[in-house]
Amino acid sequence: MLYYTITYYTILYYTKLYYTVLYYTILYHTILHYTILYYTILYYTIHYYTLLYYTLLHYTILYYTILYYTILYYSILYYTMLYYTILYYTIPYCTSLCETILHNSQWEFQDSKMEVLYHIRPYFVWIFPYIGLT
Repeated sequence: MLYYTITYYTILYYTKLYYTVLYYTILYHTILHYTILYYTILYYTIHYYTLLYYTLLHYTILYYTILYYTILYYSILYYTMLYYTILYYTIPYCTSLCETILHNSQWEFQDSKMEVLYHIRPYFVWIFPYIGLT
């Protein structure tokens, strides 16, 4: 009977030991599995958000660069158009003013007596330079 009792307790001991080792092995591998899973998920989450951040940063920089150059382009276009509009409206005025000054000289008068003075003016230029300049 002692033999059976010892055998029983030995089997019981080794069975408990086996199941304890099995339990802790399973527990260890489960913890290891979930730890690896956790860090893998953490890695890919960080990787995803890092990529998302840099993608958003890239597109934000691209957006503001495009916006800057668009504003610059339209500003240049605006001021160029403004410049040419001013030229468009001032050149005809200047041209007509120059034509008025050049073609309608100060010596042309309605009065016929003054007309005579205009025609004799070249003869006095060399004698009285002041008359020739006015």
